[in-house]
Amino acid sequence: MDILAELFSSAALVKIMRLFLLNPEEVFEPCDIHMRSNVSSKKASHEIHLLRKVNFIVKGVRESEIVLRSQKK
Repeated sequence: MDILAELFSSAALVKIMRLFLLNPEEVFEPCDIHMRSNVSSKKASHEIHLLRKVNFIVKGVRESEIVLRSQKK
């Protein structure tokens, strides 16, 4: 029950959750999250931390980053 109380604590949180639910395969930078969800960067950072804490989101790696790293070798 504590996780649910933390999850739905603000409108900003719902916007960020919607962004991830509608784009499950996408990897977002923190600045992309705050711009696409129309939430201040400070608030987005707080909500991202909360979502990571309850394992709603995890760190990801974009394919283009992997390709760029392999091309340097």
